[in-house]
Amino acid sequence: MLTLLFLSYALWWGLSNVMDQGWAALIVAVIWAVIAMVLLARARSQMRQLRPLPRTMQTAREIPDTVRGH
Repeated sequence: MLTLLFLSYALWWGLSNVMDQGWAALIVAVIWAVIAMVLLARARSQMRQLRPLPRTMQTAREIPDTVRGH
């Protein structure tokens, strides 16, 4: 995490040599927003592929009798 933070600062600082600091910070923030959106879309697609969680009654019926004490 610290590496990403310092790389972000380095990019911001490098861009501020050729433009205003506010614009440089905005560009770095937009880059991180795009990365976050891509990761979110990827995570959502992976979550849709997972099997849905069973309901409580369904889970109770599937518990073996040995666990129930019978």
